[in-house]
Amino acid sequence: MERRSADDAQARKTSNPLGDNGEDRDARSEGDPRSLTGRYFPRLVISAVALTLIVVKLVRPGAHIDAVVLGLLALAAIPWLSDVIQSAKVGDFSIEFKVDRLARRQDRQRLLQEEQGKEIRQLRFLVSNFANPAEVMHLTKLAGGTPFPVIKDGTFSYFKEELHRLRGLQLIEGQEGKGLRSMESQGGDVKDHFKITDKGRELLRHLAEVQTEDGK
Repeated sequence: MERRSADDAQARKTSNPLGDNGEDRDARSEGDPRSLTGRYFPRLVISAVALTLIVVKLVRPGAHIDAVVLGLLALAAIPWLSDVIQSAKVGDFSIEFKVDRLARRQDRQRLLQEEQGKEIRQLRFLVSNFANPAEVMHLTKLAGGTPFPVIKDGTFSYFKEELHRLRGLQLIEGQEGKGLRSMESQGGDVKDHFKITDKGRELLRHLAEVQTEDGK
């Protein structure tokens, strides 16, 4: 019988080399008390010392609760309140704690919002200045349903430069077999020679959103 018991014990040890039983595993799943003790060890030491001093003072004959005892009680409680208070003072002794988790989380969120706001402002600036007002007007006319006649006046050379830049930015493209040369030689409607691209329409949408935000 003793040999069988020894064999059973050896088998259990072999199957579970860490020596853990079911209760140990349950304890770890709920939180190891030893790790909790290590986490709160400084608080435990402060509270234990304060309470010990209170006991030593009160066991003396004629002892009574005075300001010292109350101060020691406060000192024993303060470490456990460090998650919800920032500072405490007992007589001439003061302790500064870190800001509680909620305040730190709010600070992080505020900084994140400020950073996002900065990025949005930068994006709006880039979108607003991606094309000058005249070029935006050309894009709007090409995207609209109204006629866009070619006008050969003193500004025609500037007009061609603006269309050339829009085409370089891939905001517009020439109709099949058409472009600046055909527009200059044939005239007619600008839409007969150029059309807005998907990228150009997307830019117009972004500009509309920026204008909407600025109007709020």
